[in-house]
Amino acid sequence: SVVTTAAGHVITSTDSRISRKYSNQLTKFNGATGAFVWQKDFGQALYGERSAKMSSAGGEKVIYTGTFKGNNSDVFAPLTSTSCDGGESQSAAIACFDVSADAPVADWVVTICGDAAATFVQGAYVYAVGYLESWGASTTLAHAPSSTAAKCTMTGDGGGYLVKLQKSDGKCVWAKDVPEFSRVVADANSVWGMASTDSAVSFDATHSVVPDGRDLI
Repeated sequence: SVVTTAAGHVITSTDSRISRKYSNQLTKFNGATGAFVWQKDFGQALYGERSAKMSSAGGEKVIYTGTFKGNNSDVFAPLTSTSCDGGESQSAAIACFDVSADAPVADWVVTICGDAAATFVQGAYVYAVGYLESWGASTTLAHAPSSTAAKCTMTGDGGGYLVKLQKSDGKCVWAKDVPEFSRVVADANSVWGMASTDSAVSFDATHSVVPDGRDLI
């Protein structure tokens, strides 16, 4: 995945490839000359999904989505974070990195038991989608002062999540149980999610979809 910052720098991310030299890295290039600036190797602690995309958060900030595993890990330095089951299981990670310094430093990170698929930045908010590790397992995210825990709690019944986060600190505005979305886009009024499935899915008591084979929803 590739994004360009406000200063014209180019940030690239690579996914997890066994024994590949450039696997699991975030790299910064000078946008005018193509010159190498720095590279951060996350190893197996934080690795991007093959279909995941970075998003520009304005200025020299990028939103990075990936899968994280570890206990009290400083991969987000200076922040530390622990994945599900005390670091024994993986978590979806949505992180806002400041890429202006000599290496990426996370302003905030949100972890959810599952996998991260995509993010989209719209105004002051970040929309994130992905897969939940356990169907029917309740998940409550740290919520913004303007929201409530109830608005930021998911039951896991949909198999996936759609969350709206404050771009400034990653705090949750609302969270929804949805199918396993792999893409998300938004404008000031609406949010669109995309899933590919051959299973019946229900969005609420009155809105359901029954695919004819594998369909795009």
